[in-house]
Amino acid sequence: MELDFLSKFLQEVALGMAPVIAVALIGVLLALFKKLWAQAKEAMPQATDQLEWAATVAVKAAEQAGWVTLADEKKAYAVDIVEKWLASKGLSIDLDVIDAAVEAAVWDEFGSPEAKLAAKAK
Repeated sequence: MELDFLSKFLQEVALGMAPVIAVALIGVLLALFKKLWAQAKEAMPQATDQLEWAATVAVKAAEQAGWVTLADEKKAYAVDIVEKWLASKGLSIDLDVIDAAVEAAVWDEFGSPEAKLAAKAK
């Protein structure tokens, strides 16, 4: 009987702590990403600037492409555009980095509080 109570108590504590732990983990990962991105920008400013610009343009192009309807298709389309554009400039950047840049551009364009305010103002 006592074991059941202890088990239920620990289960409730774990369930209550899960969101807090998840938020803390996301915060740590975000801070790590920002640090790594700052180091990359310092080491390769031209390549990172071009990557950010290309990702922003590609996200807008994927959004405007009428035949692309699903989010996964839009993302693949944007990643492909960025990869080809960077290759034409002689830059070879890992696909995971391009993918992350596209995700960041999507956030900046559609998910950030600033983007939401701009959309409401229209």
